[in-house]
Amino acid sequence: MISNLVRKKISRISTTNSVFFQCDIQGVFEKLVHKMPIVVKNTERMAKAAGIFGIPLLVTEQTPDKLGHTLESIQKVYPPDTPVIHKTSFSMMNDEVTEYFKSLNRDTVVLYGIETHVCVQQTALDLSAMGVKVHLITDCVSSTCPHKRATAIKRMTQAGVYMTTFEACMFEIMRDCNHEKFKDILKHVLKDNPKDTFEVV
Repeated sequence: MISNLVRKKISRISTTNSVFFQCDIQGVFEKLVHKMPIVVKNTERMAKAAGIFGIPLLVTEQTPDKLGHTLESIQKVYPPDTPVIHKTSFSMMNDEVTEYFKSLNRDTVVLYGIETHVCVQQTALDLSAMGVKVHLITDCVSSTCPHKRATAIKRMTQAGVYMTTFEACMFEIMRDCNHEKFKDILKHVLKDNPKDTFEVV
């Protein structure tokens, strides 16, 4: 009985079941969000990894006519044909995103972006309500202050969202140093670790 309960709580990230969701990493937030350089760096790395692994990447921008577009350093490393969807809802899960996600026929979302306590949290809760397994990259999410970020992470944990880190995500996808993409990930993605990090939640 106990083993069955434990088994139900396990969710794994793989190239065949997952989609990367990048939430609203736009220019207006660059000087407002706590430890934004870490978020930007790890977002660039997530985009590169999506291309190398062949994992779909979906990007949203919140009212870009007012808040600006995604930072150029991130846009430069998108895989080809990455959809960038504009939204007014705080959650990423508007009709267009929901339709696109369902068309991929995948059950796991790897989620990251800003702000943790608004758009990221509402996206995680909406996806969870849909029965989607959500993994949050904790060193690739932030808010205007640490308290808002920490509280949102606790709220999402209570809702059953899985917490992981960028590097843990990469190694979980590969599982083995003999993975065919290991050298590419090591060379192009894992080599540039941010020197700073987030507080332990």
